[in-house]
Amino acid sequence: MKNLSKKIFCIVFIAFFIIPNISYADDLSNESKIPIINARHAVVIDRNSSQILYGKNEFEKCKMASTTKIMTAIVVIENSNLSDIVTISKKSANTGGSRLGLSQNDKISVENLLYGLMLKSGNDDSVSY
Repeated sequence: MKNLSKKIFCIVFIAFFIIPNISYADDLSNESKIPIINARHAVVIDRNSSQILYGKNEFEKCKMASTTKIMTAIVVIENSNLSDIVTISKKSANTGGSRLGLSQNDKISVENLLYGLMLKSGNDDSVSY
């Protein structure tokens, strides 16, 4: 399950944050391509050597944004049963920002909460109590 979570994180991160934001401009020699990334920050790191292969404002502090939701999904996948039923708390139901519209005492499966978290970016379904 742990390897599956890592693969899901990598696929989601690449699919949503890197691929849509990359275009290429030919350099003067036309032998190589230089990435033009529309994102404000980006970094590609070689896991084995920890060498930065590409960076754009890679040392600037920035908000975590949806990365937090991705990590929440990984922790849930690794530590719960997707068919478990969860009762929505008052705190969760009152969470602001992007929401699914869950109400206190609603009952919903962990799997559906994950769908809401990742596809609808629902803040209200990521609060644990």
